[in-house]
Amino acid sequence: MSLVAAGTDAAQSCGAVMLSTVLNLASAVIGGVVVAFVGVAVWRKQVRLKIRRDAAHEILRAACMIRRAIDGVRCGAMHAWEIMGRPDREAAKESSTGHERAQRSYRDQVWVYNNRFQHLQQARDALEAAELEAEVVLGREVIDRLEPLWKLPVRLRTCVDDYLVDVDAGKKSDEEILAVVSDKSMPDRRDDFGSKVDREIQKVRDYLRPYLEMKSRVAATGSSHGRTSCGASAKQDKPVDNDDKQQP
Repeated sequence: MSLVAAGTDAAQSCGAVMLSTVLNLASAVIGGVVVAFVGVAVWRKQVRLKIRRDAAHEILRAACMIRRAIDGVRCGAMHAWEIMGRPDREAAKESSTGHERAQRSYRDQVWVYNNRFQHLQQARDALEAAELEAEVVLGREVIDRLEPLWKLPVRLRTCVDDYLVDVDAGKKSDEEILAVVSDKSMPDRRDDFGSKVDREIQKVRDYLRPYLEMKSRVAATGSSHGRTSCGASAKQDKPVDNDDKQQP
């Protein structure tokens, strides 16, 4: 009987060990699945945040290109290298009449402004491409936010065209047109049109700021799931993700 009892105890002990092993393995598997699921969720959130940040960055970059190109068009000085590039430019003659000199000056200005507006058009193309991408990622609101900025190059083009018509006719343009065409900024102060450009870009920057700041939030997303960086609390810089409310 003692042998039978000993065998029964050994069997029970072996069964308990096996059961414990199975439970440990099951727990490990379940824990691994949970960790993997959480890891995928965090990774997907990081990707979404990065896509939005990159889209916002491209919008702001293109907007700054618009400002630089506008400043280039409005530059009051026409450099010799800009004018001499005109292929059909005739050499100045001492016997040239006043009308001939005026026509040569007019054609020089048309040539220079057309070249400057090519750079502005390149900036507009970049903004249009960035805006299209941002509409997909950030939503329709980005188009409404950029609309005032879009109007400024159009206004500049209209005023330059009116100015050139006046130059060709030999008359002085209105002050309102000249205030847009020529940059009258001082070293410590922008003129009215330049300030308007700066204000519109600042509005765009303020609108995009939450998306631009997602760079730090992407890094914080991983630490919010049990990992901290440099001893920081895992509750700090918790990312804000509105995907559950609105999926673009």
